[in-house]
Amino acid sequence: MHDGGEYSLYHSALSLLTQTGIEIKTLAINTPKFWINPADLPLDFLKQAKFESMYVDTRVKPLQAFLNLFTRKSYFVSRFYSEAFKDRIVELLQSGTYDIVLLEHLYLCVYLDDIRMHSRARVVLRAQNVEYKLWERYLANHKKILSYWYLEIATRRLGRFEAAMTAKVDGVIVLTEQDQNELQALNPGTPFKTIPLGFDFDRLKNYDFEAQFRNKPVVYHLGSMDWLPNIQGIKWFIEQVLPIILLKRPDMEIRLAGKKMPSWIYKHQSKNLIIDGEVPDAMLYQVDKPILIVPLLSGSGIRVKIIEGLALGKTIVSTSLGAAGIEPGPRNPILIADDAESFAEKIIQCVDSVDFCKDSSGKARALAFELFRLETLGKKTIDFFDELPK
Repeated sequence: MHDGGEYSLYHSALSLLTQTGIEIKTLAINTPKFWINPADLPLDFLKQAKFESMYVDTRVKPLQAFLNLFTRKSYFVSRFYSEAFKDRIVELLQSGTYDIVLLEHLYLCVYLDDIRMHSRARVVLRAQNVEYKLWERYLANHKKILSYWYLEIATRRLGRFEAAMTAKVDGVIVLTEQDQNELQALNPGTPFKTIPLGFDFDRLKNYDFEAQFRNKPVVYHLGSMDWLPNIQGIKWFIEQVLPIILLKRPDMEIRLAGKKMPSWIYKHQSKNLIIDGEVPDAMLYQVDKPILIVPLLSGSGIRVKIIEGLALGKTIVSTSLGAAGIEPGPRNPILIADDAESFAEKIIQCVDSVDFCKDSSGKARALAFELFRLETLGKKTIDFFDELPK
């Protein structure tokens, strides 16, 4: 999986396929920014999920973005509408009978009226984030005046769209309780269910959990660097957290990995900060690195990197927002820090104690197995479908 969005959609389908008697037909939008070759997906998955994708050009086009100002629609949403994709949805609905139509993102609600027109299936939205809140939090740290003005308009319109769609669907699945509280406040009458992302533990059959403790501890961040909250968080880490760390531990090694690494980050590369960029195998990259950092200042939903990090037995230092959706309490080993000084101190604490990291690793793996098994989450999803009014 190249990013959190792909991971989320793939594992959502996998969780449903763990349940007996379930048939799935998957129709996906393939976009320029997140394009994948279906042939890269496992053959068994392609067959079981009856996977099909269609290309939709969602690139930002300046003229269309400007003309959108004279409508009442959010440009965030409008980019995802395609007549060809709509026609394919209609063809599928007319050629078969479906009990549930599961929309795996708010932006797919642009097709809701067409779905209602051609199907009596119950329509469920699985909200990856509270989208308008994600943009509000981003704008709180955004400084460019002209783009702020445009994004603020688009965000307000997105909020109205999100409120309207969560009222029109038959049910909403969210990834965190915080997201449920925020969306349910908009539409208290809509059925909601919090079901986090899952992890395929079969991937860990040959994973070497001890490799991370054999050498000098390495701190790392792994995330898609074309996602604005990741860019914002890493900028904060480099400018405010890293100087504090290096003042106290001048020999520390920190590595940054992820696709589409911005050029300005490479200018900060040094013997302490190593920029690895996109890596071919995320799990292989992480195997010898014990300390994962998640310095998020904006965003919504649940972080894929946190779920994977727990399953891989990593010691995790995160902001409160980065760790949203992970059960709080004494069983949760994630270290939380929301200011630069505390974030730096937590990292130093981890690097200075292998025993602490080993203890945290065991707790992380146990918590992940309890909370994120695909079979458990698939059953919760089907149970929620069954509870919806028919």
